[in-house]
Amino acid sequence: MSEKAKSQKSVMVPFLLGGLAGAALGLLLARKTGSELRMQIKNAATDTKERFSSTLGKGLDLYDDAKIAVSSAVEAGRQAYTQERQKLQQVQ
Repeated sequence: MSEKAKSQKSVMVPFLLGGLAGAALGLLLARKTGSELRMQIKNAATDTKERFSSTLGKGLDLYDDAKIAVSSAVEAGRQAYTQERQKLQQVQ
């Protein structure tokens, strides 16, 4: 993992945890009836689930793209190695 990715991760995790904690406190301290509060919690949970699913999907897409790029680079390296090796053998 690159230093930039580690740095971004170390910044994002506390930020997300703080946001979740703030949202939870806001819900618990708000003056609402029990049914309103339960509905708000349910909506927040559904929204969070959808966001997580979307983010996970994007992450998997990025992973697949990177995997294809690495595979292509490895294959290109193998082909270049094979070509150069054949040239070297023809010279000898």
